[in-house]
Amino acid sequence: MQTRMIGYRMRFLYFLCAYKTMSLPLLLNLAIALAACGLLYVMQQRHLSFTKRVFTGLGLGIILGAAFQAFYGNGSPVIAQTDAYLDIVVTGSVILLHILPLICGMMIICRCLT
Repeated sequence: MQTRMIGYRMRFLYFLCAYKTMSLPLLLNLAIALAACGLLYVMQQRHLSFTKRVFTGLGLGIILGAAFQAFYGNGSPVIAQTDAYLDIVVTGSVILLHILPLICGMMIICRCLT
């Protein structure tokens, strides 16, 4: 029990230290990326097709990446920090896109068997 509490405390302290090292440009970049994710969520609520949402997300990613590169310059530490935070979301999305055909195939098989 004590080791689990120490683990939670260490994670919380790590979060506080990471939060203090966040710069204003990094927070702005993350806010812009969150707004782009919010747009995709609104598109889902309006029942737009999955294909439109995927290509909109792809286009937004390209546009935001190009804008960040143009604004901060190539190899900027702010871009590297932003990439480190957004990598979690991007990796999860790509993994879900890879798993989606498997899930659809299993649903079709289960539907045919019943």
